[in-house]
Amino acid sequence: MQWKNNEWRHCHPPIEPGRVAQVESALGVSFPDDYKECVERCHGGSPLRDAFSFEDPVIGWMESGVGVLLSFTKDDENNYIVKTYKLLSPFLPQGAIPVVDDGGGDFVCLDYSHGWPPSVGYWHHGDRSLVPLAASFSEFLDMLHEGAPFTPEMLAELDSIKERLDKQWASKAKDPSRDLEE
Repeated sequence: MQWKNNEWRHCHPPIEPGRVAQVESALGVSFPDDYKECVERCHGGSPLRDAFSFEDPVIGWMESGVGVLLSFTKDDENNYIVKTYKLLSPFLPQGAIPVVDDGGGDFVCLDYSHGWPPSVGYWHHGDRSLVPLAASFSEFLDMLHEGAPFTPEMLAELDSIKERLDKQWASKAKDPSRDLEE
């Protein structure tokens, strides 16, 4: 499905009328119109151009991606937005509502901590921080691009690392008392 200059795939069927209001009520929030329009068309799906880049104040420059736009379907075991929120709420910053799973344990959230309309942030599950990404959901969608393929230099570096680790593990297997190098 083509929407907002991006091809979306694996979307669930359109949600029934009133479903957005039910989810808003369950979460105690009011969603912005741009997000509502997206989930009405593409909940449970992911965009073809799914990568986004941002600067984390602690880690530095990062790239992540949209694994899945959380679903509004109760029987979607792994991606139902209300279930996801309930599981994560003890760990989320105040005002954060997860809306996108990046596939690696981190989430893109609508951030209501500064009032209305919500901004968009990236929640790191490890340090539980919420890094600002965009002023609106539409602005977040505008950030999406095709992920950069590995360059030949990157692949060569990965091969070099793999070779070094293979040698360390082979050496450790021969002499279990030997410490692995870092």
